[in-house]
Amino acid sequence: MPNQSAPRFEAAGKPRRPTQKDIALEVGVSIAAVSEALNPRQSSTIHIPKKTAEKIRSVARRIKYRPHAGARSIRTSRFRNMGFFVAKQGFYTHLPDGYLGGFHDAADKRGYCVSMIQLPQEVDQVQDRLPAIFDQHNLDALVIASYHYITKHIHERLLEDRLPVVYINDSQRSNATYMDDVRGSEIMTCHLISRGYRKICFTHRKPPHNPDIKDMHYSALARQQGYEKAMREAGLEPKVVFFFATEVIGYGEVFPDNWWDQVKASDAIFASDDELANRIARFFYQQNIRVPDDMGLAGYNGDYAALSAWRRLTTMRVPAYEIGVAAFEMALQLLESPELQRVPSRVFVPELVVGETTR
Repeated sequence: MPNQSAPRFEAAGKPRRPTQKDIALEVGVSIAAVSEALNPRQSSTIHIPKKTAEKIRSVARRIKYRPHAGARSIRTSRFRNMGFFVAKQGFYTHLPDGYLGGFHDAADKRGYCVSMIQLPQEVDQVQDRLPAIFDQHNLDALVIASYHYITKHIHERLLEDRLPVVYINDSQRSNATYMDDVRGSEIMTCHLISRGYRKICFTHRKPPHNPDIKDMHYSALARQQGYEKAMREAGLEPKVVFFFATEVIGYGEVFPDNWWDQVKASDAIFASDDELANRIARFFYQQNIRVPDDMGLAGYNGDYAALSAWRRLTTMRVPAYEIGVAAFEMALQLLESPELQRVPSRVFVPELVVGETTR
């Protein structure tokens, strides 16, 4: 029977916030037992019978108990809050949803909140904005989903703040989870060759100011290298054509005038990402070029753009959800082991998905 001295929260006026003491009074246990039942710790010496722990959690749900983040942060020197932001450029730039989904679910299971952070697109503005990010968000760790070269400019600045930082989709030897895009691109190219294609053109995107590919996001060069390696090993001549655009996708896009002249002798197009593959497919439709009868078409990433394509796209599926989970686990490892400043990066290999856009 519930303890009759248990408090009531329906009193007139503003309701009082339920506390662990309230739960302890109703169940008839110590506050320490309530804390352990609601937030089990492997190192704890407190033993609570299963039925008692279940009753504590049941009462906590009924009275709508919520941990007091401020008090907990004082007690543990942690905020149980991790920052997540996307380093990108362009309004329509899109990273696979699985990155955030995996990171969020892993954080939620361990009782951590996730703060979404928006950064300016210009490097100079980012440098000015970083100190406020750490002051305003009370972060235990920071995870950066990298889309382009902006991460190179902020990496050293982040190290100065001594906050655990993990990168998603950025090629670094430590503190990163990313794709082996050389291997992934090689797998796709070998698949296209196995299907009888011989004049395979690799096309990928550059900003209008035409930077050196080595200064772009690591995946741009890596995917090109994998393609070229597979082509040469098969005794075939690589052909790389760039697509210049201000954004990944956009309503005001204009297809380059000379693009078709550069690729029309090919029998297959390997686009560096699925968004670009869809853009090329739209161009083919306007030119009455049939896929895959007249031209094979393949992409890369295997996320929303591939799933929403006009037909099932042959692509490489990035295990984005798994990468997000791994990023949280890495951040937690850095947080729980302060003596560690770096942990080895985890590298994933994408999976070939055979669709209807290649023979």
